[in-house]
Amino acid sequence: MKKENSGRRVFALIIFVLLGATLVAAHTVLVRREGVPYVDRLLSLREDQISLDLVALSLSKGSFPNLKIRAYRQKIDGLAREVQSLAGGSENPEARINALNAVLFQREGYTYDPDVSAGKKKGNPAHLNTLLDTKRGTCLTLPLLYMSVAQRLRYPIRPVMVPGHCFLRYLAPDSRVINIEATARGESYPDDFYIHALSVEEKSLKIGSYMRTLSYREYLAVIVDDSATAFNENGAVGRAVDYEKTAVQLDPLCAGCYRRLNSYSGMMSIIDHGPAALEAYSLASESGKKYIELGYVDLEDTSYWKLRWKT
Repeated sequence: MKKENSGRRVFALIIFVLLGATLVAAHTVLVRREGVPYVDRLLSLREDQISLDLVALSLSKGSFPNLKIRAYRQKIDGLAREVQSLAGGSENPEARINALNAVLFQREGYTYDPDVSAGKKKGNPAHLNTLLDTKRGTCLTLPLLYMSVAQRLRYPIRPVMVPGHCFLRYLAPDSRVINIEATARGESYPDDFYIHALSVEEKSLKIGSYMRTLSYREYLAVIVDDSATAFNENGAVGRAVDYEKTAVQLDPLCAGCYRRLNSYSGMMSIIDHGPAALEAYSLASESGKKYIELGYVDLEDTSYWKLRWKT
């Protein structure tokens, strides 16, 4: 038994190293010479080339020009080694989830910060590097860190988007699906909880704009969308529009991406002049129809938000 466990650990280490080498090579697709990412180049990445944390950290350089990507990735490498050691090479989904929860939430103390998610804090708090610095995150950054660790270990954990929120699913080989709520220390809630609390409409369920298990590529739309929001908040509305145009190509069913594309392009139709203003107006009109078609729900209109933030 000891020899078998030792063999599993060695095999896992080899996979960990090979996967890291592959993803680092893919990083050359993402960056310009000076290290600032070309967001549209994300469209050329295959699923097996995508490193979620690498993309997120690369895009965060727009807000943190001096960000040291390698240092933050090494932190995540360390977390993955802790999880691997605790899980002991187990292929049992519950054992793997328990190991992730134990390392991230118990040992390391990563936790959800509702003030960040409610927009009550300034200073670019909704970034992966900020989470790694402060250990206080959002319903975007905590799932992102969770998946980044899981991706290094090849655990089949994927994201799910609902209005204003992201949770995770472990896709077990026996067809079981285990939901994981990263903002609640890895607790598992049924689908109905999210559907009712976040007011997901039947139309959205049928289309797949909400409650659909996303691929890594589709989830890149969420990361890009978040970066677009940061640009918009800093007054770079044109850049925000460009990012959202990429986001809807990465995931054509991202209702929130279309909603923000509608908002930002609408702003540009006022800021710009002549043909550029007309083009922005047309884009706002098209994206406005699209987010309604996809059944977009504003977080502040959900049962959860009204209950939690009622004043």
